[in-house]
Amino acid sequence: MDPGRRERPSGGIHRRAEEPSRGTAPRAEEPSRGTHYDSEPRRRPLFTSLIAAGGLPAGLACDDGGAVHFTDEALAEVVSDRLGARGYRVEPDGTGGARQTPLPPRLLPGTTADLPARRRPEAGRRPGG
Repeated sequence: MDPGRRERPSGGIHRRAEEPSRGTAPRAEEPSRGTHYDSEPRRRPLFTSLIAAGGLPAGLACDDGGAVHFTDEALAEVVSDRLGARGYRVEPDGTGGARQTPLPPRLLPGTTADLPARRRPEAGRRPGG
């Protein structure tokens, strides 16, 4: 892999054009991943429905401003630079649905109550323009 090239993570929901789409399946030992869980309205229902139906393995999701930190391939903690942002463990509930267990984060230094969620500019728009 080219060290300057960013690889898109596999095994989650990725945004392409207007619709979220399923990424490639993760390896058996990897959890699926969901991002922008609180800011893109179609992501959460798509991610949970794929996990409920067995289309993705149980996994982890984060709101904007939240992130998961792994140590030795195990979840070590959830961190956040924004109050209210958190992570979630998402797994089948055994009845055809999905259970979303909130994972409270450790707030990173410098987190303030008025720090808004970071959002990408809309397609075709430049930041600040």
